[in-house]
Amino acid sequence: MGKYEISKSTSLLIKAFAVILMVATHLLAANTDVLVSIPVGTSNMAHYLSYLGRMCVYMFAFISGYGLFYSFIKMDGEPVKAKIKAIFKKIISFLIGYWLILLTFFLPFYIASGSWNTSDFFLSLFGFGSMNAYSWYVYFYIIVLITLPLLHLLLKKHWSIAPISIVVLIGTYIVLAVLQNKIPVYDKIVNCIFAYVSVIIGYAFAKESYLTKIVTLFKEKRWLVILLSSVLFLGVFIIYCKWPYGIIMPFLTLLFLIPLSLIFTFNVPKWVTLPLELLGKSSMYIWFMHAIVLTDYINKLVNFKWFFYLPREAVCVVLFTVIILFPICYLYYFVDSIINKKLLSKI
Repeated sequence: MGKYEISKSTSLLIKAFAVILMVATHLLAANTDVLVSIPVGTSNMAHYLSYLGRMCVYMFAFISGYGLFYSFIKMDGEPVKAKIKAIFKKIISFLIGYWLILLTFFLPFYIASGSWNTSDFFLSLFGFGSMNAYSWYVYFYIIVLITLPLLHLLLKKHWSIAPISIVVLIGTYIVLAVLQNKIPVYDKIVNCIFAYVSVIIGYAFAKESYLTKIVTLFKEKRWLVILLSSVLFLGVFIIYCKWPYGIIMPFLTLLFLIPLSLIFTFNVPKWVTLPLELLGKSSMYIWFMHAIVLTDYINKLVNFKWFFYLPREAVCVVLFTVIILFPICYLYYFVDSIINKKLLSKI
């Protein structure tokens, strides 16, 4: 690992920012008309924050690709059976956290509201159903864990596979965009394509230590890299706000992550990083849990939407939601850790 690469601690900090942006994009986009927000040009801060928040999934995807590179490196040289077992454990570990929230929190509301549908329930276990509207990353991550090892093997022999894969994915998106009216699951497929681009970019950055190489190119002047990448990010974000094409997102996210990652290579006070690291550990659970605010069958029984929108001011609504959900979701993280430790030791 290079001098300025993303550590486990930094990855948690990135996840913390990602989940805050996720809450922002969902809660602000859903109610921009009733929220109080600072005017910005012809729009307001809530509008632009909801756009900015769309990076959240791509931040998680980038970190997934980045971390999986190091996981696969550790597996190199092991028998195929051992590799399959390790990937299976990763899938089960991920599903346990998701199922814990789905079955203990969402399922009771799903049944009590009269929304029960057997096929939808089983589809929801893997992110395809309607029990949790923000769970599509579940099946996407499983797809990544199954397919990325093959890319890993190819990339060890032919580095050009990474850019070729990205070009193929973008080409696939263009073809699908032309045929979108004939494809009933177009949105889900396209979401996976864009997110997979970020996974590959994250994997490539880890494999080639690109962050360190970029800083070295600028003679170790990290602040210069932070400044330039931030300016580029702002420029691309302005373009995205005018032409919000999803394919821009993986590259916009990269321009956001470069300065964010490098900032944490400086001596940031522990009172800043510690709460963010704890939030990062809870990020997956907040991801799934914040769906309670906008899920109709839940709000028929308990008006969570009214409660979480109480602050009314856009930024306050986001921070209020994260602060309320954090202790609940950290408890889920704690319980999940115990279950995973006991269960996976037997597999």
